[in-house]
Amino acid sequence: MTVLHPCPVPYCPNLVAHGRCAQHQSQQQPEAPRHNAAIRRWYNTARWHRLRAMVLAEEPLCYECQAIGLTAASTDVDHVTPHQGDPTLFWDRGNLRGMCKPCHTRKTSRGL
Repeated sequence: MTVLHPCPVPYCPNLVAHGRCAQHQSQQQPEAPRHNAAIRRWYNTARWHRLRAMVLAEEPLCYECQAIGLTAASTDVDHVTPHQGDPTLFWDRGNLRGMCKPCHTRKTSRGL
């Protein structure tokens, strides 16, 4: 069974299985190549998947939510200090913490 969800375009009433509805599909901008594509590949390695699983097992609750007295499951792994391509910072377990998706999105959108 296919689960339908609202088209991501604000105020669009159409339901879709994925992506945008037919009305808004043509409005979707193609994704520009990322300037850090080579570094992003680290996230697709078996080494990263093992490290990520370890962090989430050790820190099952979101660090940011806990700091304000809330409880939310960690679903993302955050680099405390942005690695900016530095492999030492990227792979350092001490530089990683578990966060929920909303907190991680908020932090990374601020460039932190």
